[in-house]
Order: sequence, then structure tokens, then C-alpha cells
Amino acid sequence: MKHSDKDIELDTVNKDTWHFSQAGSELSAISVVHRLAIFKNVAPDFSPDELSHLLSWDGDLLLTEGFKGSSYPKIEVHRKEQGNDLVSPTSQLLAVVTDEPLEIDVPQFSRDEVNKIADIIENTVLAQQKEDDIALRRKT
Repeated sequence: MKHSDKDIELDTVNKDTWHFSQAGSELSAISVVHRLAIFKNVAPDFSPDELSHLLSWDGDLLLTEGFKGSSYPKIEVHRKEQGNDLVSPTSQLLAVVTDEPLEIDVPQFSRDEVNKIADIIENTVLAQQKEDDIALRRKT
């Protein structure tokens, strides 16, 4: 799930769903082969847990991008050209994916170490989950 803190236009100008939204529709949707897009006016911004309930998420794990202000554990992607500062507090970091070594007490991986990144997600989040720290919804 992708999150943006900017109010960007998601629907294509002059398409039917765009016209519905411009006319005041609270919700519009389009279904095409193998894809579904739903456009709904909401306030305020939802947390990842609220969105998983709203979307009736039925997967085993929901990975999100963004949600910088949430308290959920994070894997931050850091690039050398960004400088040494991280966006997330180290107390929330499971790991950092980086193109340079950083002086932090958090596991660090290159972007090519996909298996190790998957392992830290599985070992830290799924195998050692604590109800207060991470909200996971299971299929029933």
C-alpha cells in the first residue's frame, strides 16, 4: 500500500470516474481485467491498520510505503545523496536498506540483499509479533 502526504490527483482528467468525482460523488470505482480502482473522499488520513480494515485486507502481510508518522516498525531506504540523516527514529527501524554504511545500531542491507530483507521481516515481524506493537489481521 502506497501513502502520500500530498494531495495528488489520482484519477485521469475527463474519464468517467473523474467526472463522477467532479460532480460530487463520494465514491467512484472502475473495474478492468485483473484490476480494481476505488476513489473515495475521506477525512482524515487513515492509519495502515484502519486502511487494512477498510479494504477488507485478506493477505498475510501488508507492506506499506510512506506513513512516516505512524508508529509501525519500518525499513527505511537511504541513499548516499540524501546525507546521513534518516527520516525514521532508530527506535522504529527494523533495518535500513542503504548504498553506504551508516553509524547506527540497526541491521543494514544493500538493495540486492532481498532474501535477508525478507528474513528480517519474517523473523522480526511475523515470528515475534507482539499485539501492542504490530496489528496483523489473519484470514478467518
